[in-house]
Amino acid sequence: MTFKSASIACALLAWFGHGTPVDADGTAGFTTIAQGDRSGITSDRQFAIRDGEAWKAFWLAHAGPSEPLPPVDFRSEMVVVVHLGTRPTGGYAARITRIDRESGALTVHYDEQKPGAGCLVPQVLTQPHHIVTMPKTRADPVFVKHERIEDCAADHSPPALITVS
Repeated sequence: MTFKSASIACALLAWFGHGTPVDADGTAGFTTIAQGDRSGITSDRQFAIRDGEAWKAFWLAHAGPSEPLPPVDFRSEMVVVVHLGTRPTGGYAARITRIDRESGALTVHYDEQKPGAGCLVPQVLTQPHHIVTMPKTRADPVFVKHERIEDCAADHSPPALITVS
């Protein structure tokens, strides 16, 4: 196959495959923009952003006017947002673990980590979130939450995580 033929084949595959490169195992790669437990967004929301104006509005609500807007090339990328809403204490976390793309569908798997019984956590309201970029696709994402409860042993040994799905 010539370079020109390969380029055309890749372009057709990207167009008909919605433009999302997929690994052999059916997962799409992503890059973290922001992850933490402080945000101006207080509601439980998971969604995709595909244009600059929506990105600017979201980032202003999330980070406020003092934080610079991270650059995103919306010609080839989109943003995926997982916000868990306000939680009553520290010890909660959001983490996108995998993005699957199969048969034109986009599935975003994420963990919600919760503090277990006996965990010493800050007594402060938190807003756990994970915001990533990924190659742009036209598919609307379906979000699948997996709960993980941190096991804080009474003997103060290092914590273990218990998966609850």
